[in-house]
Amino acid sequence: GKTKIVIESIQNYAKDFNYEIVCIYNRGADLFEDINRFFQGNKKYLIFMDDVNRIHSALDYLLQLYPEKIANNTLKIVMTVRDYAKEKIISILLGRKFSFDEIIINKLEKNHIEEIIKKDFKITNPSYIERIQFLSKGNPRLVVMISKIAYEANDLSSISDISNVYDVYYKSLSGEVEIFKDIKLMKVLAIISFYRSIDKTNEIQTTQIEENFNIKIDFLWGKVKELNYLEIVDLYEDEVVKISDQILSTYLFYKVVYIENILDIDLFIRKLFLNQNQRLNEVIIPIINSFDSDFVIEKLKIPFNKLKKEFESDSYREFELIKFFWYLD
Repeated sequence: GKTKIVIESIQNYAKDFNYEIVCIYNRGADLFEDINRFFQGNKKYLIFMDDVNRIHSALDYLLQLYPEKIANNTLKIVMTVRDYAKEKIISILLGRKFSFDEIIINKLEKNHIEEIIKKDFKITNPSYIERIQFLSKGNPRLVVMISKIAYEANDLSSISDISNVYDVYYKSLSGEVEIFKDIKLMKVLAIISFYRSIDKTNEIQTTQIEENFNIKIDFLWGKVKELNYLEIVDLYEDEVVKISDQILSTYLFYKVVYIENILDIDLFIRKLFLNQNQRLNEVIIPIINSFDSDFVIEKLKIPFNKLKKEFESDSYREFELIKFFWYLD
């Protein structure tokens, strides 16, 4: 991903031009004193700030304390930033006495994915290649992991339900962090995964969450801060929480709702299919496409059939339900 690209690039640059690499990482502490002391002297520093939106205060300190060093190139900063926070970071940089460049790292194109599959795993079957391209969504790490499973199993069905790949890919969530043992934390994850982003200042959204999921927004925000510390979600200005990685978001919702049954899919369908049907569709369809579709559909049919029976006397709701879940009827 982007972090690996940056690390390899700055290592080569530092070696060629005699810079000392320093990585600034978010651990919750204020870094002013450290930054004020560390970069004194005549050394040339190449600073890497991964996900700078998490530590933009450190960027502010660097810009305030070392404008001359930055301007004369004895202190260079390389940073990565999520798309949703990019404009904010750019606004911090504009109007300074130095220039900056923006490099956009795009997802892998299908032809590049095919090249990796064929070259590194000797897989040439078009059905395998197409499935790997679809499931990986341009993510190079997933391309490699899915290809490895397909190569070792030599069976297309081995990558029909991709949940085992996701389990490996996000092993830290269930292993080192043991996050799946905290039911309340998992509930909050599923809610964030459904909305993709939650704005604490949006009263309409927060009221809907409190009413639909029987959870106070202050309690939810406490869990959000835990998840942000674990780097599972992105928290911006302590107001907006977001799961930037759509693959992770899909996996978490599937894990919490379909596998762990911490929240019932019935809750989402019953409460939200009329007024949040587009969002519901954007959550459910990737799950059907990525995981065991028969299992997912069978789980969906339970609330669908219940609601269909309840709506027999309400032709509008019954029509909307069948129109939306046409593949379940």
